[in-house]
Amino acid sequence: MELPLFKILYNKKSIKFIYPLILFLFFYTIDEGATKPEGAFLFALKVSVFTTIITLINYKILSPFLLLKNRIVVYLSSVVCMLVVIHILEIYLPQLFFPLWIYDTDLTTMVWYVIAVVISVQYKTIDLWCNDSMESTNDKQARLKMELDFLKSQFNPHFLFNALNNIYSLVNKNDYRAAPMLITLSNLLRYSLYEGGQPHVRLVKEVDYIESFIQLQMLRDIKSHNIDFYIEGVNNRQNIAPLILINYIENAFKHSNVFLDETAWMKIEMIVEDDILNFSVINSCIPQEQGSKNGLYGGIGLENAEKQLNLSYPDAFDLEISNKMSSFEVSLKIELNKHI
Repeated sequence: MELPLFKILYNKKSIKFIYPLILFLFFYTIDEGATKPEGAFLFALKVSVFTTIITLINYKILSPFLLLKNRIVVYLSSVVCMLVVIHILEIYLPQLFFPLWIYDTDLTTMVWYVIAVVISVQYKTIDLWCNDSMESTNDKQARLKMELDFLKSQFNPHFLFNALNNIYSLVNKNDYRAAPMLITLSNLLRYSLYEGGQPHVRLVKEVDYIESFIQLQMLRDIKSHNIDFYIEGVNNRQNIAPLILINYIENAFKHSNVFLDETAWMKIEMIVEDDILNFSVINSCIPQEQGSKNGLYGGIGLENAEKQLNLSYPDAFDLEISNKMSSFEVSLKIELNKHI
């Protein structure tokens, strides 16, 4: 987080006015200016004007075109020539406007001009560093957004194929479930296309999406199934990264075998408390997949889900996945107010 004072001083528009004013006030108050015959005011005006000119020439021309391109010898020669010209001007130029001005020709002010050269070089270096940092940050954010959009766009083709296949089968049988399944699938695809590209959505919309997904799965079979979906504490003020939970639910449907085994079960919970989402999915396991290397843990969907969490909620989530003898459990805690 940047300090407000740094923002003000680094602002290029404000510094054009602040820098000369600070120089004038500084030279007006030093003892050297007070002892000059021409007076502190004229001394401060002269030195602050020439110091500002030196700073601008070095910052705008000499540093970027010579020093930062490693043309050191040419740069140093140019600085010396500039200081000599400035010193000649500060001797003779005031006499054109103030003929009665008695001016001492010592080189005391040259020290301040050299300091101005050093300060302008430092400021140019900081300026370039800040620009590089901003470009690097913008590039990093752009890459992260592209990666996140890619992960969101990977709508499971296996699920889509099965859904269309089930709908086609129901249509051939003139089953009444075909129409609601088609409408539900259309809504899911519409949400994935339009809401899925957003950085965040209302949590209630994500819950509606999950309920539609479960409804689509339930329409596959008219039998009752042991599927429990519990929601608590969800309201319109809460936001969440879209499509970040659905992979865990899809994985549960895939491996619980609830449509083939009457004893299979699934339990989904979403509880929000103090802007912390406690999400869990527990499902029964297919016996032959216990300990399978490419079974419950190896799905691309779960890998994508964790990548989405790392991109959207870095250091703001806690994920635990456990494969027990008779169940598979996903426990996820997300700090909803820390979405990047």
